[in-house]
Amino acid sequence: MAEYDDVDYEASEDDDSLADLQAAVAAEISDAIDYIDESITPERVRNIEAYKMELYGTEEQGRSDYVDSSVRDVIQSLMPPLLRTFTGAEHVCEYIPTSKEDIPMAKQATDVVHQILQNNNFFSVCYAAFKDALLAKTGIIKYWYDESITVTEQSYSGLTETEIAMLADDDDLSLVELSEEMAIEEVITPEGMVQVVSPALFGCTIRREERDGKYRIEAVPPEEFLVDRRSRTLDDASLVAHRQILTVSDLIAMGYDADLVNENASTDNDLEFNQEAEERYDTAGSSVSRSDDEGKKALYIEAYIRWPNADGIAELTKVCCLGSAHKIVYQESVSDIPFAIFCPDPTPHTVIGSAIDVTDLQATKSEIMRDCLDSLSQSIHPRTAIVEGAVNLADVQNNETGAIIRMRAPGMVQSLSTPFVGQSAFPMIEYLDSVKEARTGVTKLSQGMNAEALQSTTKVAVNSQIQAAQARVEVIARIFSEEPGMKRLFRGLLRLISTHQNKPMIMRLRNEYVAIDPRVWETDFDVEINVALSDSSVEERMQVLATIIAKQESILVQMGPNNPLVTLGQYRNTLAKTIELAGFKDPSMFFNELPPDFQMPPPPEASASPEQLLAEVERESIVADIEKKKAQLMLDQEKMVREDDRARDKLESDIMLRAAELQAKYNTSVDVASIKANVERDRELMKQQEQIAQVEQQQMMQAQQIADQQYAEQQMLFEQQVIDEQQMIDRGPLN
Repeated sequence: MAEYDDVDYEASEDDDSLADLQAAVAAEISDAIDYIDESITPERVRNIEAYKMELYGTEEQGRSDYVDSSVRDVIQSLMPPLLRTFTGAEHVCEYIPTSKEDIPMAKQATDVVHQILQNNNFFSVCYAAFKDALLAKTGIIKYWYDESITVTEQSYSGLTETEIAMLADDDDLSLVELSEEMAIEEVITPEGMVQVVSPALFGCTIRREERDGKYRIEAVPPEEFLVDRRSRTLDDASLVAHRQILTVSDLIAMGYDADLVNENASTDNDLEFNQEAEERYDTAGSSVSRSDDEGKKALYIEAYIRWPNADGIAELTKVCCLGSAHKIVYQESVSDIPFAIFCPDPTPHTVIGSAIDVTDLQATKSEIMRDCLDSLSQSIHPRTAIVEGAVNLADVQNNETGAIIRMRAPGMVQSLSTPFVGQSAFPMIEYLDSVKEARTGVTKLSQGMNAEALQSTTKVAVNSQIQAAQARVEVIARIFSEEPGMKRLFRGLLRLISTHQNKPMIMRLRNEYVAIDPRVWETDFDVEINVALSDSSVEERMQVLATIIAKQESILVQMGPNNPLVTLGQYRNTLAKTIELAGFKDPSMFFNELPPDFQMPPPPEASASPEQLLAEVERESIVADIEKKKAQLMLDQEKMVREDDRARDKLESDIMLRAAELQAKYNTSVDVASIKANVERDRELMKQQEQIAQVEQQQMMQAQQIADQQYAEQQMLFEQQVIDEQQMIDRGPLN
């Protein structure tokens, strides 16, 4: 329940708008109560009595009181496939984004809503709502944001004054009771003396009020749900309401004033005497009465009515009423009616349809079986005729085997034998069973119980009969998944979260704690309900999925993980569906989901084969040898140049010395310049010849290097072709 602000409606009693709203609400609620209690409740009560196999009230003393269990059998047979359909998968629903940018938000919304379902025990909620739908025409699930106050009291003792002050400073705590305690403590003084002191200690009782908002879903008992009898859907209904009997403390915890609640607390209301509630809870003879606040109760109705605003346009208004007079204690404008309805057999243009009704067949079979049992009993234990006064009556009434009957003359006791005629009724019972199977879809074949038919019929024929029997269950499941059932529930939960979550929250999703801000979500996501309905059996679907997995694996191997046909995400989805069909609820136990931004890492460099490594080593050896020879050649050339320079320098020195000796000895001049010119000319000629030889040698070395490189490349290409051919042989032909 939501917390309600204190509103002074007493000061607005004279307001015409409030008075008109009060009158309209009271009239609509009264009419809806008459519709539910007078028109709908009797049939519901009859179905509940049949489900509980209660006696019909026509039983006679000494006759069979057998009651057939057709209603219970049908409902218990329909419940497992319906529950498996909606609670067996990892995600009952998924939100479909409207654009590419909304994909992460849609995934977050799906995860958050399913976390809420898990916190509210969604299986139990579905179990109650589906059984109500099959039995009482309508199953109702209500969803809301609960801001009720939780109050707890705790007592402490031996606290110091400082600790008491710390508790008093806590805004969430309030001191209910404070008492001083005496304590004796021995303290050793610095002089070594023992001194007895009495420190001031306190005991207290504190009250903690917690307002922890929670998202709640709950199956509403059918008799508590009210709707306008003229409505076609919930959205166009002039009134939709939820009536409850709540205690005074519950209403105070919801935020209502205690005096206002006590003024309207009473047991004189329609719901207290509702036949369906009495039958459900067996309260017809209950006389428990309590005078404390927990025992006091009041009729509380949360109604949704369309009421015109200041512009004269009708808008959805939430109105809360207390007491049998339906006094309005709170109102606000809202955008959603927080109810989802499940009906197995909807009647067009009405909110409340029909139940899976076989009560007439159960009554007829009960009567036939009673007659058969009575006939069998009379044939086994026939009546006895005696001559009054000629037989000991106590002996006749003694049923002991071999007991003696004392009579005054022979023939005074005679057995009135009655033949068993029940076998003629067996065809009628089989006919009624066939009518029940045709009406409900619950057959022996669908339950795997008809051994004779299974042994003498081909597999195709058996599967055809089983599929025909399951068609009725699939129709019910499809109806439950659409509006106003599962789709309405999940759309409402999304709007509820977006409306009431005013700050980011941390939730554990997919084994990780994630920060989520529902305020930025879109509320117009489409809802896709994952209902596994198919004409094929589970075994056939498993075989198809196995074939798909094999094809996907073949494509991934042949074309790589980045191929345009099959992604790793699609491959994971196929594996997840296989696990779900196998009966495991959470595929993430076996395969993790791929993140939305997942991309395949770049392929690693192919490792070289031994032949490639050997060729690479040989090539590098050849290159190194060429470089070594080149360096040695350059070193030799440089050495030759240096030796030539040294020889020429020595020659030049010798010429200069010889010229000086001749000039000094013969006193004649020597043309040293001419001699040096001739020497330099020969030296330049030799340098040119050496350069020409060096260029020719370099060209020869480059040509040899190019030839060696081409040979190495051809060798590597040949070895790669050999490796590719071997891989094709190992991979085998395409599937």
